[in-house]
Amino acid sequence: MPGDAHPLSKKSSEPPYGEPDVQIAGRVEHKDLVRLAWARAKTQFGSEYAGSALGGVWHLLQPLAMIGIYTLVFGVVIRVRSDIEGVAYGLYLCSALVPWLAFQESITKGSTSFTRNQHFLRKLNVNELVFPLESGLQAFVGLMLGYVVVSAFGLVTGVPVQGSWFALIPIFLLLIGCGSGIGLACGSVVPFFPDFTNVVQIILRPMFWLTPVIYPLSQVGDGPLRWVVLAQPMTPFVLATRQAFFEGTFPEIQLWLAMGAWTFGTIAFGLLILRVLRHELRDVL
Repeated sequence: MPGDAHPLSKKSSEPPYGEPDVQIAGRVEHKDLVRLAWARAKTQFGSEYAGSALGGVWHLLQPLAMIGIYTLVFGVVIRVRSDIEGVAYGLYLCSALVPWLAFQESITKGSTSFTRNQHFLRKLNVNELVFPLESGLQAFVGLMLGYVVVSAFGLVTGVPVQGSWFALIPIFLLLIGCGSGIGLACGSVVPFFPDFTNVVQIILRPMFWLTPVIYPLSQVGDGPLRWVVLAQPMTPFVLATRQAFFEGTFPEIQLWLAMGAWTFGTIAFGLLILRVLRHELRDVL
């Protein structure tokens, strides 16, 4: 907003938060990296809906509108049913669609994080990881706000508060980590191949339909399609979320292992791609 000091609006001789060397090749204090990313995330989150009458409420209204449409089409017209007894389809859909939208946001915003912030990367001696991390933090905040609404919906429709809900926080952190890792890998490639952003959007569409968000896994059957569904990165997160939210039990160890493998695997892959391309990254921006 006019007059506000941007977290990165400093001369290159004065690195943010006094960091002496924030090049990715140098030693970076993780707390300073996260602090700068969080400061930028708050700024972006506040300015995204600046000037609108409803402000940040739009961040909730947009997914709610999508949930309403999907509930009407799949719950009323096609009559897809929840595989959890006593749970309305609308709530069943919300429980997975809200995390999916956050996962998608962390990927799409992460994939353009370097090109959107090219003016900072050109002029400032700032760690490249700040920008995809910022995108991930924005997605995480949106996810937590969205799940406050989902939880309220659940309480109204008879889902009791359960201790297993505490498992949702590490599940969501791993989920955003996975999406951010994918976003980092894609974001490192996009400056060299700008059309890759369209490829990301195309890939996300079949990923959505192949993830058991709209339908329960039990409806997939035992054929080859089931293995394709289980191979989707979001599938263990969806299964773990519904287990913790509806069934009152902490996710099984197999789900934690799968979520951890996807998260740390994608982050490692993203860091590897950035390491390979970072020497030319700023030159092509």
